[in-house]
Amino acid sequence: MFFYDGPVSQAVSFEGLLHNGEKFIDRLLTAFSSERGRSELVHVVTDGEVYGHHHARGEMALAFALEQIESRGLARITNYGEFLEKHPPISEVQIVENSSWSCAHGVDRWRRHCGCHSGRADWSQEWRAHLRDAMDWLRDEVAERYERKAVELVKNAWAARDDYIQVLLDGSDESWTRFRCRHASRVLSLAEEKTLAELLELERHAMLMYTSCGWFFDDSSGIETRQVIGHAARVVELAEALFHKNLESPLLERLERAKSNISEHGNGRTMYEKLVKGRCTATAHGDGAGREPEHWLNVLVNDLTEQFRTSGEMTFETMERVLQQRKEAYRRDLETARRMYRTYPRLFEENREARTSRAAGV
Repeated sequence: MFFYDGPVSQAVSFEGLLHNGEKFIDRLLTAFSSERGRSELVHVVTDGEVYGHHHARGEMALAFALEQIESRGLARITNYGEFLEKHPPISEVQIVENSSWSCAHGVDRWRRHCGCHSGRADWSQEWRAHLRDAMDWLRDEVAERYERKAVELVKNAWAARDDYIQVLLDGSDESWTRFRCRHASRVLSLAEEKTLAELLELERHAMLMYTSCGWFFDDSSGIETRQVIGHAARVVELAEALFHKNLESPLLERLERAKSNISEHGNGRTMYEKLVKGRCTATAHGDGAGREPEHWLNVLVNDLTEQFRTSGEMTFETMERVLQQRKEAYRRDLETARRMYRTYPRLFEENREARTSRAAGV
């Protein structure tokens, strides 16, 4: 167990220590104490996005500090494995269960209004409990159904779910073939393979809807919470297709209790409906068919763009981050877009050639 330096970590994340590389070095070195009379390890614990995303050019300050500390012989750069090998433990500790670095109340920041906030102490976070209740309910509703259906196709439903990450990380057809060989309980038909893929995607989104930042900040209308709700919406969609079970209405009843501190955003139900259904209702065409609702990702991007244009409260870096976060979650959408990108120029060229030929009387 390695105990990080809390004050320095706090300074890196929230007090602007990364604004000056020399000051960063000085603060790290002052954490050493000659009075301890033993080898010391000074280290901080921060989020990766602190370096460059939250603090512009923070990654440059980090690189400068590491290079200067090493080149000037100010301290030795090491890692946990090396330090542990050279300095075996001399004490035994007991970990406090359900504890976290960012909540003084254990893990209550992710399940109730504990008082921890990121700047708006006057706002209520009662929505956290209701969001958690909604996600827990949805998780439990699909878990047993997933297991019952998955065991018809694979040897162990939960082992297959856990190993599915290898398919996602690789992304190739070969990785899916290897996965199927490892886990399928028999030869699967194409329809059964499709069912298995949908089952695994359902469980993937059931895990993604617990992304911790969905509860971390001050209001339920933040992009992080809307991301969580978006994953829950995908679970609902897949559950309908796989189990012929409509879970949307009971979920919306629970989400409705997660009220935003900003009146115009309403509550969790409002956000769900806005994300999933789109801002426009289906309109009737001449043949009587309705237009499909706008994809919720498009709606979210449009909302963010409009937010920037009207208030300037976000940056294009934020937009880029939003799209990047969804790249893996919507791989198939991106592949479709890539195919369109490759195909459309050829179609346009063929169309141009045909028009040219007709104009020439060919």
